[in-house]
Amino acid sequence: MGSETGGGKAVVVAAVNSVARTAGQDASALVKRLLHGRGGGSAEVAQGGGLAAGRLTETLAAVPGLVGGT
Repeated sequence: MGSETGGGKAVVVAAVNSVARTAGQDASALVKRLLHGRGGGSAEVAQGGGLAAGRLTETLAAVPGLVGGT
């Protein structure tokens, strides 16, 4: 999930359920990949910011490829 904040910036929040965790997914690693090393949290829930709001759609479109989706 992502949202634009004030000032033309966006934040990204990722949550991973137990099935995805068992399959090796990690919310913190995903956020860091999406935000080029920024952000963090736990393996289950993570967040990061500083992304230009204009790049939010493009960034979220990359998620399926990073988690093995279509």
